[in-house]
Amino acid sequence: MAYKSTIIIEQEGKWFVARSLELGVVSQGRTVEEVVSEAEQFEEAGELANALERWNAASNLGGDPIIFCRLGRVATKLGKWEEAETALRLPM
Repeated sequence: MAYKSTIIIEQEGKWFVARSLELGVVSQGRTVEEVVSEAEQFEEAGELANALERWNAASNLGGDPIIFCRLGRVATKLGKWEEAETALRLPM
């Protein structure tokens, strides 16, 4: 089974805004690297709900398989099994 999501990325001033049409998720950041850094900081601090939100944002801004794996790992820790499975299948 494959999962596909339509992501629309628009630049609004200095920010990039990503919208997932199927998931209804909207996120923003100046760069993918900035959002990844925030996700890592939240994860290291044990703030997994915030980390999950930032990993989702990063996944909307860039298609790096590592991002999806990190998203899946945090979702697993939070017991969000469907979200974890979806994230872990995307890089395949």
